[in-house]
This record gives sequence, structure tokens and C-alpha cells, in this order.
Amino acid sequence: MPIEEWEKKDNYYLQGPGSWTICKISSCGEISYELWNTTGRYQSEIVARTTSAEQAVAKFDSMMGESLSI
Repeated sequence: MPIEEWEKKDNYYLQGPGSWTICKISSCGEISYELWNTTGRYQSEIVARTTSAEQAVAKFDSMMGESLSI
């Protein structure tokens, strides 16, 4: 899925399909992007941390490819 299909909500948050999001974070002067999946009401899990939003989308795509091949 191209990154353009993820909806930019603000400078720190992309909404993907279903319950998936990518969040931009800054910690100790370093920027990273976290791929999150909401698993239930008030329950979320971080799936990956990458150095770019594009890498987070690629991780999402590889995970979806794996789940579809089962």
C-alpha cells in the first residue's frame, strides 16, 4: 500500500487501514516512526519502530502479505 493511501491527520500521525496508525516521535533528539495496531478498546500494541514513515508502511505491507498467505 503506498504511503499516499495513509491519511495524514497532523504532523505526527498517519491513519492507515482499519486500526493501524503510524506515529512520529522524538526522543533524545532522534526522530523515529512507530507502527501501532489497536487491538481493542483502550488497547494498542506497538508493532515496529523505524527511521521513516515509508519504512513503517513497508513493515505493515510485509506483515499484511504474511497474514494473507496463511
